[in-house]
Amino acid sequence: MRKTAVVISALVGAIFTASASADVRVEYSTVNKSITVQENETAGDLDSVNGSIRIGDFATVGSVESVNGSIRVGQGVRAESIDSVNGGISLEGDVTVEGTIETVNGGIEADPGVRIVGGVSTVNGTLDLDNALVEGDITTYNGAIMLRNGTSVAGDIHVKKSRSSGWSLFGGKKKPVIIEIGDDSIIQGDLYFERPVELRVGRNAQYGRIHGDEVQMHERK
Repeated sequence: MRKTAVVISALVGAIFTASASADVRVEYSTVNKSITVQENETAGDLDSVNGSIRIGDFATVGSVESVNGSIRVGQGVRAESIDSVNGGISLEGDVTVEGTIETVNGGIEADPGVRIVGGVSTVNGTLDLDNALVEGDITTYNGAIMLRNGTSVAGDIHVKKSRSSGWSLFGGKKKPVIIEIGDDSIIQGDLYFERPVELRVGRNAQYGRIHGDEVQMHERK
């Protein structure tokens, strides 16, 4: 993330940029304040430190980045990419993200019709995708992955080895990461598990090869 750029640009407020066609797009950058983009508005990049970001229905924006704030994206929005450090990301129906969605400690929720052209990744957040399309990979370290109601993933699923030790702070091994491939959901790629996983498979779910030894399978017939 461009944290340094966020702080510097925040000192001067909104930045106006013009394209070759003379269209003006406002880039919002704030510290300790929230950002709101109105319905049907066209804006540039959105950067917030210690504030939430709200994007109204059918708006078009550039990259969206937040540190210590949630991001809520309205129906039919088009965005270049979305990143959050300590806040959750929620996407209403028919949102299109041309790049990636990434979080560190926040969850990601996507409603039906959401299309993510790049990949989706998190360290500690839960990914909950309902009848969504991901054209890249999905990656997690500690957070659960819930693919519901016909969600389609063109790439692979990766559960990476935790960046901490394999033992919890209070003793004993860490719990397996939960991966749910819900009813009618499809993963065109393979599943790569570098740590223990509890794999829940719904009716008519499809997926590629499983790479990893510590997998607890639960299949719904």
